[in-house]
Amino acid sequence: MSRERPVFRRAIAAIVASLLVPTAAQTQQPPQPQPAAQPPVPQDPVPQDPVVAVVGKLELHETELLAELNRQIPLVYYHQKVPQDQVDKLRRKALDKLIEKSLVFQDALARNIPVDEQEIRATFKKTLEASGEEYQKVSAEKFDKLLAQFRPLVERRLLIDKNEERF
Repeated sequence: MSRERPVFRRAIAAIVASLLVPTAAQTQQPPQPQPAAQPPVPQDPVPQDPVVAVVGKLELHETELLAELNRQIPLVYYHQKVPQDQVDKLRRKALDKLIEKSLVFQDALARNIPVDEQEIRATFKKTLEASGEEYQKVSAEKFDKLLAQFRPLVERRLLIDKNEERF
């Protein structure tokens, strides 16, 4: 395996992670009327990514779980080493959060909550810009290729955000 591949996987994992859990600013945006469209249920976000749970028809993958776990560890331990028994508890907590988000997503699909192309593109652009310098100024062609790869995750995140706004 080349040295570039782990860096690429980490960049992909960072993008996936940022698409899975919204920031406070993104969840406080006022809802906008959208034309009805139902996105496909996302499939395997990263090839050879083992399934850790199935919620309804939605598969949850190891990279999603690790991304959520990596968000929770700094909240609890800051820069300290995490004891293994606590890692197991945090892993379960992360999985519970992913399951909850999956249920909210499936509810959004059932309610036919709309997401339009402009929202998808704007959300993905913000995500890329926050993912590092190499992604801040990608060409339109590269942007479209990356968006095609991550569109299901972007749509999923937007649907979760919109559905959670109802509560």
